[in-house]
Amino acid sequence: MGGLPSWPNDGLKKQQIMDTLKLARDENLNYDNELTVSFPGTKPLPISLEAFHMFAAEHANNICTHTSGESEKGFKGTQILEKIVIKMMAELAGAREDEVDGYISSGGNESNIWSMFLGREYLNDTAGAGPIAILTSHLAHYSIRKAAVINGLARDKWFTCQHCSERFKEDVRHTYAASKDYSGLHLLATDRDGKLNVEHLRKTILAAIKCGIRKFIIIASEGNVMTGAIDETAEIGAVIKSCQAEFPDIHFFLHVDSAFGGFVIPFLYPEKLFAFKVPQVCSYSVDPHKTGLTPYPAGTLIYRRDERNFRKYLGVQMGYVPGETDGTLCGSRPGASAAACYAAIQSLGLNGYRQIAEQCYDNTLYATEQIGKLGSLTMTTPEINQFAISHAADINFQFSKEFEMKIKLSGHRLPINICSPREHVKTWYKIIFMPHFTKTKVDQFISLLKQELATAKKGRG
Repeated sequence: MGGLPSWPNDGLKKQQIMDTLKLARDENLNYDNELTVSFPGTKPLPISLEAFHMFAAEHANNICTHTSGESEKGFKGTQILEKIVIKMMAELAGAREDEVDGYISSGGNESNIWSMFLGREYLNDTAGAGPIAILTSHLAHYSIRKAAVINGLARDKWFTCQHCSERFKEDVRHTYAASKDYSGLHLLATDRDGKLNVEHLRKTILAAIKCGIRKFIIIASEGNVMTGAIDETAEIGAVIKSCQAEFPDIHFFLHVDSAFGGFVIPFLYPEKLFAFKVPQVCSYSVDPHKTGLTPYPAGTLIYRRDERNFRKYLGVQMGYVPGETDGTLCGSRPGASAAACYAAIQSLGLNGYRQIAEQCYDNTLYATEQIGKLGSLTMTTPEINQFAISHAADINFQFSKEFEMKIKLSGHRLPINICSPREHVKTWYKIIFMPHFTKTKVDQFISLLKQELATAKKGRG
């Protein structure tokens, strides 16, 4: 597209503008024609796009929270649509309409930032002054660390590992600088597949209590960002219940980040105790703009409506807009997102989403079977349509940049055996099979992967 343009003195012709936009579009990936192995996005449903465009043209503003209280007078239609969407998402997560409040956010980042703000305000109000410990898996989404920093609860500081830096010939920082007094953020161990180690969580809570910590924010990942592993939220809830029984003056706020897994887990594992099916869960986030097949921006943040009155901790007085406070982080929001979510959910229904989730998971299992036959790679065990791969024997192995670009493959420095956040690292690659990724594309991916491994082996030989 060349150099960045300055303001034109006079408006450009439509054709000039469209030509530039087409060039920009050509620089973006195409879900139909390309292999997008590490992207958690897919093509929105046509009816969802149609609904979005319908209300974007009307410039509907869904400012405020619509599950309770008053709001802007001019956009009742999209406010009702948003209320319906939150109700349906709550039902999918195991809660009734009258048990929750919430809103459509811009996505997982915003939802996690705002849920941590809610947890901080609630704990400070109910338990008084003092430090808060934030406990989550070392594979939790980076927005958890961002949320801790923004809410003034932690710093995002890491130690440089000399050993790994020498191996990769660059500055590698993989050990988080957690405080010794247990305040702030602590990244906990997982099992071999990336599921939070609940025993490590329990021991960390007890150690923190001995150091004087009385307030805890815990984040469970139901479908973590790297391996897709589903933390055992019910077991985490049981740890909280046990600790509260033994230490009545200890207070907890449990948030579940299911930004990616929230449109998959309920359909693959309907009997599983997840999200609001676990009584200790206070808030929950899921993104329809991932496997929900809606356009960006469309996340959701949902929190319990009970005697704790979480709603009162969110927002500030507005004055010029009806209602007491705006309970959202971003304020003005596109009503078009509510329309798009409503259209997608009503179009597919439970059976439609179940079929999509099962198809994605079947393709995932097929892929892991084929990768296993290659012999040289190790994998995490997929619970949903996501897993991670790395070289089984060579801890310094990395795929070529050309291969990564060709299939949009994303590599990350993670512990060699996944489990311990203090272990030395190697490159793990996350694999995600979204609804547009057909079995034919899986076969293409496996074929290219086989060729890449053969080329790499020949190069090492």
